[in-house]
Amino acid sequence: MIKEAFRDLTNLLLIMAMLLLPCTLPVNAASSRTQHLIDSAERILEDQPEPAVILLREALLQINTEKDPQSASRAYYLLGESFFYLDELDSTISNYRVAAEINVEAGLDKTPFHINILGNLGYMHDVLDQKLIAMDYYEKALKIARETGQKDEIAANMANIAQLRTIQGYYKEALEYMQEVLAIDRETGDKEVMATDLNIIGRIYESWGMYDKAAGYLLEALSLDSSLGLREKMAIRYNSLGLVYKGWGKNKQALEYFNQALQIDQQLGNEEKVALRLANIGSTYLEMNETDKAIPNLEHSLAYFRENDLPSYLATTLNDLGRCYLAKNDYLKAEQYFIESADISRQYNFIRFLLNSLDQLSGIYSNSGRHREAFTILKESTLLNDSIFNAESQKKLAEFNALYKLDQKQQENELLRKNNELSKKRHIVSMLFFSLLGMVMTIVLLVVLIRLKSNQNRRLITEKENEGLKSDLEQKNKELTYNALCIIKNNETVAKIAETLEDALQSGQNGTGINNMVRKLQHLEREKSWTEFEVRFTQVHEDFYRKLNERFPDLTPNEKKLCAFLKLNMSTKDIAAITHQSVHSINVARTRLRKKLGIDQTDENLVNFLGTL
Repeated sequence: MIKEAFRDLTNLLLIMAMLLLPCTLPVNAASSRTQHLIDSAERILEDQPEPAVILLREALLQINTEKDPQSASRAYYLLGESFFYLDELDSTISNYRVAAEINVEAGLDKTPFHINILGNLGYMHDVLDQKLIAMDYYEKALKIARETGQKDEIAANMANIAQLRTIQGYYKEALEYMQEVLAIDRETGDKEVMATDLNIIGRIYESWGMYDKAAGYLLEALSLDSSLGLREKMAIRYNSLGLVYKGWGKNKQALEYFNQALQIDQQLGNEEKVALRLANIGSTYLEMNETDKAIPNLEHSLAYFRENDLPSYLATTLNDLGRCYLAKNDYLKAEQYFIESADISRQYNFIRFLLNSLDQLSGIYSNSGRHREAFTILKESTLLNDSIFNAESQKKLAEFNALYKLDQKQQENELLRKNNELSKKRHIVSMLFFSLLGMVMTIVLLVVLIRLKSNQNRRLITEKENEGLKSDLEQKNKELTYNALCIIKNNETVAKIAETLEDALQSGQNGTGINNMVRKLQHLEREKSWTEFEVRFTQVHEDFYRKLNERFPDLTPNEKKLCAFLKLNMSTKDIAAITHQSVHSINVARTRLRKKLGIDQTDENLVNFLGTL
């Protein structure tokens, strides 16, 4: 209490000193005082954001934006920075935007400062998971950086775009961006930055399922960090290599890298990272079916995550421990861990983690004859899947609408800036009017004609852009309508089977029959999901199945499914999650598929081969 009161008193005295400054300055020093307020706010905003907000607002009251746009833009930008440290992200974004708009109106939109504001706006929307809007700002910043030849800003924004493209699944495009970033950073010779670039490239290849290339880039990054003696980053690279080899199905090599990362973090005293490394080691032993080795590592991590209140890590570790005890046929302990993981996931809205726990609990209840509980879990899981789809669809539509409005605002700002420029030109012409009347009349006439034509062209362009955006919105709405109908039909199917199950339970039918019905429901749901996916896939890739059947008629239905997923560049981990199989099973299936396709004795990439069909 005393420390907080002292801090508040210090802040109050600081603000009073800044606001009373005019008493000690001459009248003509008002602009100097304004700059002093802005400079003082910039020095303290990270540690004392609230006083910084007060100082900046006082400065803005004294700034004439038209006469001093640079100071106004800087003040609004710093105001956004202050709100960022106060964790008020909406206010951060709104003030950044005002600063950017002032720059555009004043013709200051080609400066490093303006590029930095656009990059920050992209980052803020990225943090808020508004990826389309974030991409728009990154691309605008990149365009200006290219026009002005600012290589550091080119590299920074391209790296941001590459990571968004990776999330969207555009791996080839992401790699092209990062290769250019790496080339720029190689010119500077900054090994630490180059190592970061190599790490990002490695993670892109990992997401793409090209583990051999991922490992190569990560090893190069590790070599650079090692030459610089950056042990903490070396641990990160070892851990990344472990994740790559684990996804590759090479669990022994994965364990070696995880243990190297663990050893460094133990020496550095990074307790949280030690817990994370042990969790990775335990999870790897679980994949190797060595549960006796997995459990001690996972329990050590679990204790740390409980003590330090890290719910996401806690939920995943509990889930892994549940799987360990399920493998040991200790269903009671397995159930306890899955239930606790599910409870935490519900509390923090970890939908993906919750679905994993519910799937495991459904299997336990079904196999032990607890049919009513199995049905309840299955019903919750179905509703969760529907809610995920609805939430993501609505979020995409809202983001698209926001992007549409943002584009309209930016077009209005651009039009205002051009109109201001025309006004200045007309003012100059009017000053010369009396001395050069004839020439001025001609110029005025030309200016009017040019302006009318320019406005007409701008209106046509704006109308076409708006029509395109509206068309895209209509398409999104059609997709949402279709998906909503699918959800309704899905819920009707679940409801009918639910009524059948409840009637069976009330009529006292035996457990084996009901258990079969539960499994049938699970099978039907998975088959229906695949059918819907296959219909949409066929619409996009019409000739793919035809060519696949013509060239390889002996493929099984499951192998055709795997081909479809690989055609979409899906990772092994994602395919395993969708098909409810282990990563190891998918890797085995990929090996068998290569043999059936006749490329097992070649270096041909499986995904590239299917992409040619």
